[in-house]
Amino acid sequence: MDVLKRCALALVVAAMALALPAAAWAALGGDAQSVQRDQERLGGKLTQQAEAAFTRAEITTPEGAAVREYMSPAGQVFAVTWRGGPSPDLSTLLGSYFDEYLAARQNAKQSKLHSLHYSLVTTPNIVVQMGGPMRALSGMAYVPALMPQGVSLAEIR
Repeated sequence: MDVLKRCALALVVAAMALALPAAAWAALGGDAQSVQRDQERLGGKLTQQAEAAFTRAEITTPEGAAVREYMSPAGQVFAVTWRGGPSPDLSTLLGSYFDEYLAARQNAKQSKLHSLHYSLVTTPNIVVQMGGPMRALSGMAYVPALMPQGVSLAEIR
């Protein structure tokens, strides 16, 4: 992609981010207090469950979509999963990791790990995978360096 196209893409993404309403999801790396704000913005039902090495907060929206935010004992969001409903706002969901995701996504589109209904983007700092048909998308994003010791990916669902 040439410099002009990159600049145009960056401007479009920035304009879209400014036009969007306040964040609906806690960003990766965010704090535990953001979960309550997310529940209020979504108008959904919040449930929390403490596990041995993390706390899982789930917000179920009136439309039936569910977002799970996984927090370390230090109160930092290290993973987020979603299922049902429309695609989430990844710029908000990924927070400061969004630009890195965008750059890596361009390379993923050229690989066999990206198709119309499935995408896997892996960088040294973040992993994002999603798939499914429109309006029923599910996925996960996590920061390996923030995952509490002893937590496996099988526990993040």
